Amino acid sequence: MAIISSEGLSEKYLHVNNCGIQILDDADYRTVRPNGRVDYHMLCIMKGHCTAVVNGEVIEAYSGDAVLYRPNERQEYSFLRKDKSESLWIHFTGRGCAEYLGTLGLLGLSHFRFGSDPALLSALESMVTSKELGGTGGDVCDGYFFLALALMSKAVLYGDDRRKVMDGLSAVVNRIN
Repeated sequence: MAIISSEGLSEKYLHVNNCGIQILDDADYRTVRPNGRVDYHMLCIMKGHCTAVVNGEVIEAYSGDAVLYRPNERQEYSFLRKDKSESLWIHFTGRGCAEYLGTLGLLGLSHFRFGSDPALLSALESMVTSKELGGTGGDVCDGYFFLALALMSKAVLYGDDRRKVMDGLSAVVNRIN
């Protein structure tokens, strides 16, 4: 039996190798990848709870939180059946990943809150759906991921404070003009 893996590198600026939604309500689930993967790995906790270890630090992530693993970084995380968790996972790569994540203020974060913005949740779900379609859906998937990352950045930088969001948008518009 052949083992199929989506692990790989891409010359695209940013590319989703694979993504999906995992419903973790039938058994405890634990993953340990001592050497990580060659690509980035993001866990978006859509429901429930995840315990992750990043660089030796134990992280408790809940609904609306994300955990980000960098390439070749040890990955260890677990979900307990009793929490009835749902995880949206993304393996991504590209020559511009570090630059884009840095621009968005996400590169140095291993754990952050993305919240429950309906536009962000829709972008994440559309990303998974387009990846499942295959073919040209891959480019569409990458586009949805660009959008999702930008919306995650907004949540990290401004949280739910609409005033800060509006001030931030005003600054961008003024800069453009």
